[in-house]
Amino acid sequence: MGVIEMTNEQQKHMSGKKKLALFAGGGLVIVAVVVVTAILWFAQSNKEGTSVLSDAQKKETEQRVKQSERDGAIRDAARDAIKEGNTASAAEVYANEIKAETDTVRKIELYIDQSASLYDAGYAKESIAVAKKAEPLSDDKFLVADWLSRLYEDQKQYALAATYYKLAGKWSDSPTNEAKLDKAYYDAEATRVGELGT
Repeated sequence: MGVIEMTNEQQKHMSGKKKLALFAGGGLVIVAVVVVTAILWFAQSNKEGTSVLSDAQKKETEQRVKQSERDGAIRDAARDAIKEGNTASAAEVYANEIKAETDTVRKIELYIDQSASLYDAGYAKESIAVAKKAEPLSDDKFLVADWLSRLYEDQKQYALAATYYKLAGKWSDSPTNEAKLDKAYYDAEATRVGELGT
């Protein structure tokens, strides 16, 4: 990938993209709030001398905080490069992280994060292509299906959005479905967007 210039079509769809990016960003903010709350709770319980967290829970909390900080640094570096029009540099940031990652779910999350960064900057086609790279990584398609359903809907590609909403519903019992949205929700979304396309 080289430097990509934003077309008028990309600029035209920025408002919808910004909404989608805000939705994705909102999820990240919620995760950050939960992590900070857990840290504050942990710190307070230690002050009182009555820690309610086991050593394993403390270690897990610390790991989540470190991972969240690392993800923020990756995202910032990639978004800075994209703002400068250097999508190749942003792709390299994510490619290095994905290559170094051994956990499949984390690889998928990194692809989705890269996709969100591109989409937020107005590169819808590239965003979808990056997200689709994550599809073959796991038999559990929930994360990718959930993300692509929203991307395709925002792009007004309703038939594809419906297909991915149905797929997300099929995998709604996935451990990666942290929002715990059930199959009925995704089936209803598939029906809703399917009707938009007719």
